[in-house]
This record gives sequence, structure tokens and C-alpha cells, in this order.
Amino acid sequence: MHRRNAILIAALGVFAILAAASASGATDQDQTNIRKLGQGGRSEVLLGNLVAGQASDPRVIDFAHLMVLDHSMNGGKLQPIAAANGVTIPDEMDNDHKKMQAKLDRRPRGTSYDRTYMDEMVKDHTKDLQEFRKAADRASDPQFKSWIQQSIPALQKHLRLAKIVRGQL
Repeated sequence: MHRRNAILIAALGVFAILAAASASGATDQDQTNIRKLGQGGRSEVLLGNLVAGQASDPRVIDFAHLMVLDHSMNGGKLQPIAAANGVTIPDEMDNDHKKMQAKLDRRPRGTSYDRTYMDEMVKDHTKDLQEFRKAADRASDPQFKSWIQQSIPALQKHLRLAKIVRGQL
């Protein structure tokens, strides 16, 4: 009898978790995109902190600080959506940003380092905009879709600023 009650309780717990996940409106694709976009933003924060301490041009340092500030704030807005959908956003850099960091580590400090970072930021934010638009088109969770749509103008601003700073180096 004890064992049967334990199995029944465990089954009810699984059903409750499944019901909560389906009630959130998030699909597996949403969960994947929440994790991916969230980790990308977290990666911008980590890389921005690194570059802010190693870049030499004040414009590049300011841009890196902006990445830390904007992506931290945006990640904070995504966190409750991720939690409501049972998604944990990794704290480590994604592979693309790890490659950027490795590329930067091979550059001497100074103009070469700063240009490399800004070149990578132009490429990265161009790619980010494509990914965000694609995710918005496919999102089924209304809160996640809204977060994506609210994020796009900041990404557009980042891309525009990255191109300006890159052009001034």
C-alpha cells in the first residue's frame, strides 16, 4: 500500500509538471530559443566585462560597458520567463563567444584588439538580429514573443553603434 501511494504521488507530480509546462504556452522550440538567446545575452555580458578591462580605445571600452549594462538588464527580464517555462539559462559563454574570446586572446592589446572586438560585435549583432526575428516568428509563448520583440530595437542600436565605433578605429 505504501509503495502504491508513493507511485501515485510521483505520477501526480509528473502530471503537474507537464500541465504547468503546457499551460505556459512554451513549446520545445521556445524552450530551446529561451536557453539559446538567454545564453547569448549572458555571453555578451561576460565578454563585455573582459573587453572593458583590456581594450585601449575609450569608445570600445564604452561600447563594452554598454553591452554589459543592456544585456544584463535584458537578461533580467528574460529570467522570469525562463523560470516559468522550466528553462535554466547557462551561466557560461556560448561557443560563438568562446571563439571570440579566443580570437581576442591572440591579439595584442591596442588597436588590433579593439578592431577585432568591434568586427566581432558587428558580425554578432547582425546574426543576433536574424535569430531574434526568426525566434519571434516561431514563438508560441506570448511573454517570450513580447520579450523578443522588445529586445530587437536594442540589438539594432548595438549594431548601429558597433558599426560607428568600428569605422572610427
